[in-house]
Amino acid sequence: MIGRLGVAAAVQVLLLGAGVSACDSCAGEVADAEAKVHTDRRWTEQDLPGIGQYVEVHWQGRALGDACSRVPGPTDWEYQGLVRMRAEQAQSLLAAYEWTVAAPGPLWPALQPLVPAGVEWQRSERYEEALDGQGRPADVYLSPGDALVYFSIQS
Repeated sequence: MIGRLGVAAAVQVLLLGAGVSACDSCAGEVADAEAKVHTDRRWTEQDLPGIGQYVEVHWQGRALGDACSRVPGPTDWEYQGLVRMRAEQAQSLLAAYEWTVAAPGPLWPALQPLVPAGVEWQRSERYEEALDGQGRPADVYLSPGDALVYFSIQS
């Protein structure tokens, strides 16, 4: 006959076991979500002023913390993406800010094949300061010749 303590211990083991499998499931779902390259138009003029009605976008998101944590509260995310703009919009964005030649940090592997060979990135501190002032800190690079924007945003 199992006493109360034995039953309580058995229930705890069952609950912990269920928690482990739930965590494993969550970790797998997060890994799948992080590996996916999205093409939906989640990024707008509000997120990245000057991109206008762009041609296409490819982006990914990654959790900066433990997205499967049982602690209540939001998880911060980092997003990287490439926005193929219309040529006239890229030229307008180029004219609106002072840009200098700069090399971005490493792009995530799934996005790298989408960058043309020989791309020349430029960065504008003033553009990034404007985003930061709106509560959207970001690293943004423009290749006006390719009408391409690369961004890395945390939220």
